[in-house]
Amino acid sequence: MFQLSLFTECNTNTEALSVLNEVIRRLSDEVTSFNLIENEPYWKVDGWFKTTCNFESIGPFDYHRAEKILRLISDKWLWDKGKTSAHSSVKEMSAVFCDPMIQFSTCWFEDFE
Repeated sequence: MFQLSLFTECNTNTEALSVLNEVIRRLSDEVTSFNLIENEPYWKVDGWFKTTCNFESIGPFDYHRAEKILRLISDKWLWDKGKTSAHSSVKEMSAVFCDPMIQFSTCWFEDFE
């Protein structure tokens, strides 16, 4: 299982869910199911939404497979010291996301083998 949070520059729930649907489409070969956890205005930035979703994967995760999944969403990621979560940012890293409305993203992986 992994959890993905998308921070999108948009004004409505519908727009944020549309972005999530694009990400889900891109991940369709890597996941078996997903569960929407949150989709609401991001309290820190006006005009942004935070959308968080849990994904079940097709088989176990290792660092290489996690990188493959992350590259489907953005071209640049920075891993934490423990290599269990990563983030990507347009502003800090000049990252290019699969949808231009995504400005920032975090991803946490539950189990690495």
